[in-house]
Amino acid sequence: MVRPHPDGTPADESLDKNHPKEWGSTYHSNHAYYVRGFTDDGKVILGNPWGTSGYPPITVTQEQFNQYFQAPEAFDVP
Repeated sequence: MVRPHPDGTPADESLDKNHPKEWGSTYHSNHAYYVRGFTDDGKVILGNPWGTSGYPPITVTQEQFNQYFQAPEAFDVP
């Protein structure tokens, strides 16, 4: 359950407004992303299931992953 922010906005709306600037408009809270891989220095490369046209991958640190990408799930893909 997402609890409202004290000013009445959803709690995750602040994530949309306050995410790292280098992510530009490619990050959206309440959206699915998948792990595409990892960088040599241990960062996580995330992809948007809508494709790469207009939605470039997002590279995040473990701390950013924990803050902005909550409740990850694993799925088996045939």
